Amino acid sequence: MRDSAKRLLALCLFLALCVFQPVHLMAQPAAFDEHSDLASVVEFANKGDAGAQFELGNRYYMGKGFKQSFEQAAQWYTKAAEQGHSDAAVWLGRMHEFGWGVEKRADLAFAWTLKAAEQGNETAATAVAAKYITGDGVAKDPQQSFNWTKKLAEKGVPGAQKLMGIIYDGGRIVPRDYQQALYWYRAAANQTQDPDEAQSAQQYLDSLLSRMEENK
Repeated sequence: MRDSAKRLLALCLFLALCVFQPVHLMAQPAAFDEHSDLASVVEFANKGDAGAQFELGNRYYMGKGFKQSFEQAAQWYTKAAEQGHSDAAVWLGRMHEFGWGVEKRADLAFAWTLKAAEQGNETAATAVAAKYITGDGVAKDPQQSFNWTKKLAEKGVPGAQKLMGIIYDGGRIVPRDYQQALYWYRAAANQTQDPDEAQSAQQYLDSLLSRMEENK
């Protein structure tokens, strides 16, 4: 039962926080994007510009301007990630996770994702939190999952705030604390950036308030 709950928690992390965002919806340097001139992207990528290297990786990944090549995409993502480009690290981790153009290795997938998370990338932090629950590429550590989820919640990510409520409500990773659960459910329910997530959090909030009233 406990393992099932943890798997559900990991699933919530991926779905509620939208780990798999399209490449061009993720934050990237303004100097280079999908509309940039290909020749300029190639020129600056070869000169070592991390933003251009990431965009060149995107072009190979999408097959835009070149024949699609996951191998070439991974090479350029690696160059950018090694310079600290967090989105490139996210995608490099993802490619190692599925074996797209690189060796399929869960440990490397986690390592690159963690690197991006430590640089403040919310997409990566979400994935790291989930991986600590599933043990995908790293030893299972529910407390670390909680720590990463809390960081996201404190930054105002609605899905993470709702999940903090679920964690405190369920009492499986940390001791049950209804007041903390109420706090985080309300924080998520009051968000305006994601109406669907806010509505979902409100339902959790209403359910908890109802249970608390019944137990008086």
